[in-house]
Amino acid sequence: MAKNIQEALENLQHPDWKVRARAADNLSEGGSKVVDALTQALRDDSQFVRMAASRSLGRIAEPKAVPALIAVLNDPVFIVRQNAMWSLGEIGDPSAIVAIQPFTTDQTMFTERSITVGKLAEISIQQIELKVADAAAAAEGGADTAEGESATPKKASNYKPMSDEEREKSRAEALARKAARQAAKEATEGGAG
Repeated sequence: MAKNIQEALENLQHPDWKVRARAADNLSEGGSKVVDALTQALRDDSQFVRMAASRSLGRIAEPKAVPALIAVLNDPVFIVRQNAMWSLGEIGDPSAIVAIQPFTTDQTMFTERSITVGKLAEISIQQIELKVADAAAAAEGGADTAEGESATPKKASNYKPMSDEEREKSRAEALARKAARQAAKEATEGGAG
């Protein structure tokens, strides 16, 4: 298993996005020791790598990944944002609620799940609230919390929603990086042949 994890970590640097995406997906089995690498993969030029890294971070459920996943809620690609939202729900850190809350009114249809973005946001928040309640009950020896007590969500200090212009600029920059990577790949392949 350790060899497979090491190989997947190395493949996150591969020039082919498909190899990087597969590596990011496979790293969900690496546990907390691969969180830093997956967090970096959230900034990859390929939306598929960012999406796979988001999913893997949700499967690992390491709270250390929350700030990076909150930042991904501003990703220019819809499906990457949705995977980050799901992962935040899986991790269950209450600091993510403030960042997810604005999405609860979004009625865009998330076709792969046949629900709206708003519904996915609500589900993610409910997951977080349940995990917080479970953790509080476990900390109190299984006792129910007193009426009126709740785990108040912490503010996500690094979250600021992007404007449409900022999102478009970020998308254009990502596409430019992708084109540069493709040109470098083609130059390497052309020089080798």
